[in-house]
Amino acid sequence: SSELSVTTSVAGEHIILCNVSVELPDGSIKTNSAQVSVSVQGPVPPIEPVDVRTIVKASRTALVGWTMPLFTYTPETYIVEFGEQSGFLRRKTSLLYSGGDITLVNRKYATTLQDLKPYTTYHCRVES
Repeated sequence: SSELSVTTSVAGEHIILCNVSVELPDGSIKTNSAQVSVSVQGPVPPIEPVDVRTIVKASRTALVGWTMPLFTYTPETYIVEFGEQSGFLRRKTSLLYSGGDITLVNRKYATTLQDLKPYTTYHCRVES
């Protein structure tokens, strides 16, 4: 028979105990146990975009860009909000992947805002 149990558990740390009992051909029982500590780490918190700016403006579109200062392992979601008032009426969302076991530094991204009104001031922000 075998038994697997978590003996101690705190946020991110778990100690797992395994007990095994085996009956041998001569009728004796052999027991053994082992304990292992397991650390669980959550995803890296999102990294704020920097250098958010308008790259190109036209009468009905604007190209907005930003720089990701560091991007490691986990997917990052970037939300671009824009509108005529600071309440931001519309939003665009992008999920960006680092591509595996790599680190990207100072990577530049951009998105085009469409269907804008001519001669109108827009507010825009990019968040992660």
